[in-house]
Amino acid sequence: MNSPVRPCAPSQPRHSLELRYAFKDNDLIMKKYRVRRSLGRGGFGTVVLAVDDITDTAVAIKLLHKDADLNEDVRQEEKVYRALLAGCDPRIYLFAEVISSGTHHGFHCIVFELCGATLYDIVNGHLSLLPFPARHILEVAYQLVNAVGYLHSLGIIHADLKLDNIAVRDQTTTTIRWLNPLTGFEDKKILVTTQICVLDLGTAVTASSSPSSLHSGRVGIRSYRSPEVTLGLPWKFGVDVFAVGCMIAEVYLGNYLFSGDISSDREHLAALDRVLGPFSRVFARTVEAHFPGTFDLDDNEVRVIYPSLDTVPTRDTHSAPMLRLENLQPLSVDVHNIELVGCIGSWHSTQLNVLHLRLQ
Repeated sequence: MNSPVRPCAPSQPRHSLELRYAFKDNDLIMKKYRVRRSLGRGGFGTVVLAVDDITDTAVAIKLLHKDADLNEDVRQEEKVYRALLAGCDPRIYLFAEVISSGTHHGFHCIVFELCGATLYDIVNGHLSLLPFPARHILEVAYQLVNAVGYLHSLGIIHADLKLDNIAVRDQTTTTIRWLNPLTGFEDKKILVTTQICVLDLGTAVTASSSPSSLHSGRVGIRSYRSPEVTLGLPWKFGVDVFAVGCMIAEVYLGNYLFSGDISSDREHLAALDRVLGPFSRVFARTVEAHFPGTFDLDDNEVRVIYPSLDTVPTRDTHSAPMLRLENLQPLSVDVHNIELVGCIGSWHSTQLNVLHLRLQ
């Protein structure tokens, strides 16, 4: 049966009823940007590569989904970037520039400078840059710490730091000769420059310097989620610091710290315990006061209780998680075994001390 027609209401074009932008080659956005290809889709928007019809400049455009529950403030990303600009700090260069904004068929659009490949692409081997030179790891780590330090100095928490949200500005490469300990001298492709830019400030939140100013709720993806977020406890700037530590380790290792297959918060806590070492007894006692049965405090070492005591272990629900945990190695073992371009000793002690102080 057909719906009744209301003559006084103008007909709605089909695209206005869509909640997520569907990529269309050669689509004209904001009357000046010609879409060339899709760059990906996330939980909050679709990103496309487009070219300015006037200047022929390539840009990245994020078209935010229309889901009302996902985009309470569609201009949040622009507001955060304006706050970074207002800080008048050279570290603004560590963030992708917001060029302009507008709408396209009801989708709010944010136009960014076009950066190169992400650290996710590099760690996944898409650019054939692994193993990463030790000097490049240090440079990336230093920039990450500086970028997050600038955000935090303005009372801003990124809240979604991950390899996908860190890009290199220029993915131009050059070839060098290097000594592979196993096969001898061979050609090796490396980046010409390791300058990075931080992406996606859309989920950033503000926090005051007051100790009582804490946030709650889930942020980020599980692989980069700090213990306090995983446990449902209040959180603040530490969520970014934890994610930065994970990313630096992953760039160093050329692999992920935590599997994307982890299926529960308890398994994630157990994985943290296994990879990074036992939680402190003070932290464990605090958690036990809120969530009894999370930690075993009877032994000399604090350990996460896994599987949870309030579940009945079965082969189907716990065989895969237990196998994943059994296959995990402490980070110290992976660091000891890793092979890098050059010698880790080329990281001068003074440089490492500076990085350690900034992480603190």
